[in-house]
Amino acid sequence: EFFTDALVTYRRIDNHRGVIGATMNLGLLKKNACEFEAALALFNKSMALAKQHALHGIRISLLLNIGIVYFKQGRHRDASEMFIRARRLAREAGDEGKAARATTSLGRVQIQLGNFRRAEQLLLEGRVLAEKNRQQRSLALADEFLGELAEAKGDLEAALANYELALELAKQ
Repeated sequence: EFFTDALVTYRRIDNHRGVIGATMNLGLLKKNACEFEAALALFNKSMALAKQHALHGIRISLLLNIGIVYFKQGRHRDASEMFIRARRLAREAGDEGKAARATTSLGRVQIQLGNFRRAEQLLLEGRVLAEKNRQQRSLALADEFLGELAEAKGDLEAALANYELALELAKQ
């Protein structure tokens, strides 16, 4: 309700950044409620506006969120494409934080695609970027996904070690 009210207000005062942000936040609510088609519609609406107004930082966030929705839907190749685009834009913008998130997310997709060597490269690269930029959440996710990789490869001892490391970071 709050985001819908905000959206109406931003539209009334012709504030493009506000309209995009409120629409994206409504999309996040739909994503978290697993209403994936509704989330994608809202994210795509935000993306069109962000492109129109050359708001590249917001586009990176939207690409990441669209990729997450595709991942949750099992559309791993589509998710990979979104994360690759987000990574490229983040690098071009010099945003190492978003580059870390995109790289780590891309690594997770590679696990699902069975590309374990590439997954490990990406996850370790994402972890280094997250550590460099003091991104605790991204660091914990990198360790969690390294656990998923170890589990997918059948190395349950390494998986447990990575999950425990991720859990400790999450607790902090």
